[in-house]
Amino acid sequence: MLVYAAISRSDSGGGGSTADVPVVVAKSSIPAGTAITAGLVEVRRVPESAVGSEAFTTIDDVVGQVAKFPLAPNEQLLVSKFVATTVGTNDALSYVLEDGMRGMAVTVEQVIAAGGLVLPGDHVDVLWIPFKGAPSFTLLSDVEVTAVQQTIADLAPAAPGLQQEGAEPASPAAGGQRARVSDAEADPKAITVTMMIASDDAERLFCSEWFASQFAGSIRLSVRSFGDARPATVNAPECPPLDLMRQITQALSAQ
Repeated sequence: MLVYAAISRSDSGGGGSTADVPVVVAKSSIPAGTAITAGLVEVRRVPESAVGSEAFTTIDDVVGQVAKFPLAPNEQLLVSKFVATTVGTNDALSYVLEDGMRGMAVTVEQVIAAGGLVLPGDHVDVLWIPFKGAPSFTLLSDVEVTAVQQTIADLAPAAPGLQQEGAEPASPAAGGQRARVSDAEADPKAITVTMMIASDDAERLFCSEWFASQFAGSIRLSVRSFGDARPATVNAPECPPLDLMRQITQALSAQ
């Protein structure tokens, strides 16, 4: 926290020969995943020698960016600690996918979320209702949403500095951190959602979506709270669930 110490010394009036320059700092603690607003930050003047590499110098430059990591009060806001929300970093799904993973798009009728609808960068559990009258099953656990309609999740850089708009994107390393696109709008209608999943899971999801479309079932998403990586119990039957369908049909007929 050398940057924090330097700002504290600057606030206490310590003199020095180095010229002071503006830098944007956090007013208070900012949790990871927070979209920055003007009320969360302020500009301080600190010695030029104490300014971090690629620190934001104006509030307008940082408003709308999403914090990759928790930020402490008085901490300088560095470009490398945020996810860009420009269109230039938001246009190539193949660069968002990790090596060996697949981008699978499904039509989702309803999204279950505590604070709103699903956005790119969210993590979800995929729920499957195979056919009308069937219970819901957990098909996939802790899946990352990479796109909703035409909005693609921003890729957080692995090193200081973010890609400039119009530059060629770099392929992400496995496990690279991402954050939800802060300027994307929630869509309450039936939408197309693309998720990053393993190839085997892509086959299961494709079969499940097809089966649901044939028998008035549906695919739904349960949005996880930020940072929740606890695995959910995957209890979905194999697709197609013909045995289950026969059992439920017989039970309904007996009523």
